[in-house]
Amino acid sequence: MKGLKDGPVKTYLFREYPTKKLRQPAGAGSRAGDAVERVDVGHAESKADAPSESHSHCKKKDDKPNLVILKVNSKRERSRRALVDCGASNNFVRLQSLARLDFEEVELPRSLLEVRLATGVVVRTEKRVVRARFSHEEKKFVDELIVLNLDDKFDMVLACRGLHGMIQ
Repeated sequence: MKGLKDGPVKTYLFREYPTKKLRQPAGAGSRAGDAVERVDVGHAESKADAPSESHSHCKKKDDKPNLVILKVNSKRERSRRALVDCGASNNFVRLQSLARLDFEEVELPRSLLEVRLATGVVVRTEKRVVRARFSHEEKKFVDELIVLNLDDKFDMVLACRGLHGMIQ
């Protein structure tokens, strides 16, 4: 895969925000764009009152996190849960879900991989990459996924770069 080097590699699944303020952040000039300033990774500083619900176009109806989760299908089994993460550096698959996917091994020299999860936990494992075939709705994909020992919340974590064919 492009960008992967032999030896220990650090990979971050979730986005890190810049520590300096941009000259014109997204939404600049609008009330919502001026309400929050990013200071550090995951921290925000309030500069003004947040917009009222009547000014907001996005209304959250419950307290669940806003995650993009797709149901992807494989020849071997239907409906695998895939988290779409626009900040992920690579595509990942859960080791236990691998048996239910249509995949082939990718030959790589042996090396260690270090991945920091969104929870802050660092997972160290031998680097193993598979080329998997899966589909979402009518679109079919073949992509390389790094195999990790993840919990059972999601079967796959897909970086947006791998979904360019899905977004049109």
